Amino acid sequence: MSPAVHNLLVITAMIIRVRRPLLRATILRLQQRWSEMAAAFERQMQTAPRAKPAQRQGGSETDEFNVELRRDQIEQIVEVLGDTEGSLAESGAPTFRVSATADLLDYWNAHLFGLGRPN
Repeated sequence: MSPAVHNLLVITAMIIRVRRPLLRATILRLQQRWSEMAAAFERQMQTAPRAKPAQRQGGSETDEFNVELRRDQIEQIVEVLGDTEGSLAESGAPTFRVSATADLLDYWNAHLFGLGRPN
């Protein structure tokens, strides 16, 4: 593999810090259309979370996990969440469900475009 190709592969994977509730919500929305990724996230949640800074208080809901994903995986998460949001809206689902899915979509889209934000 040429150095240029190797460098390209390195920068296409990223480690994203994801809080437990956001990871759980993502799993719920991926289970139907991308069960393999949902299962991978479930396995991630079975591992020890990142160590919390001394100043952070809170129980397991404040846990964060380092999730390593390739760009194409994030693209697929965004696609599934976008489709799910549309389906929920069309089916007349409660606004809070559509809004929660839209928030997840915004979160993963931000990482897709390198605008990762705290969760």
